[in-house]
Amino acid sequence: MFYNRERELEKLEEVYSFPSSSFLVIYGRRRVGKTALVREILRIKPGVYFFVGKKMKRCSLKSIRTK
Repeated sequence: MFYNRERELEKLEEVYSFPSSSFLVIYGRRRVGKTALVREILRIKPGVYFFVGKKMKRCSLKSIRTK
């Protein structure tokens, strides 16, 4: 279930409604529902979710440096 995140969902919908492309970083303490929040908005809106775990970090940084 998804409770008490109306304000955050409204902010995400506001950013989503911008006429141009946007990049949004969501950060915070562990286990507070950041991923659930993103998945909830993507359940109703099209978008891209890109997760970088600890194992992927080195690979991602390497690919950025080579461009």
